[in-house]
Amino acid sequence: MAFLLITLTLVLLIGLSFWFKVPRASIPLLVIYFIFLIIRPKENILEENSLESSDSLKRESEMKQHIKLPKTIGKNLKPQPLTIKPQDQLETKKTKKTPLDNNERVINENDTNIPIENDERILIVKDIRICRGIKQRNPIGESDVFPNTIDSLYCYTRIQNSGKKTEVRHVWYFENQVMTQVRYNVKKSNIYRSWTKKTILSSQVGNWRVDIQDQYGTIIGSKVFNIESSQ
Repeated sequence: MAFLLITLTLVLLIGLSFWFKVPRASIPLLVIYFIFLIIRPKENILEENSLESSDSLKRESEMKQHIKLPKTIGKNLKPQPLTIKPQDQLETKKTKKTPLDNNERVINENDTNIPIENDERILIVKDIRICRGIKQRNPIGESDVFPNTIDSLYCYTRIQNSGKKTEVRHVWYFENQVMTQVRYNVKKSNIYRSWTKKTILSSQVGNWRVDIQDQYGTIIGSKVFNIESSQ
């Protein structure tokens, strides 16, 4: 601030010397100004150092006011033993591996035993029927027992999907062995009708089952039926 004031004063005096036509009077003013410029940096350095030191002292005092160290650190500190309550322990869930199309899929046994409210489930199987055919999107010749003279059977389902489009599977079992599985997508719908077809050999007499699974392998519906020998 002082430097600016002195510079402005010098410019004003030099201007007056030229105004009164005595330019030589500006020479001693310039000499004094140059001497001032030589002396000024040392003074500024001292002032800046003093300002920095005062600022650092001020910051240290503020930090000491905000940070209160405890009177005793590391005294009377005893390690506490880690205890785990039985109810806090995680229960390991048993899993089994079921081969499907030469691939292994892990199925959680506990998932099928957990009751799920209908309003919380995205997929709800409304109806499952095993029948001889489909006509105008409706099952015909439905039954739980069929002779081994039939060539094929259909699994007809009506599924409610309250979410987005998702995958559903029909898994056909004969004597608890996977015969085939068919995957398809179910769109969002109040009632989505679909069916899959399975060829039945005359030698495949016994217990059959079709499981309806979601994309995670969870069974959301199942239907059992029998094939009996006609002889």
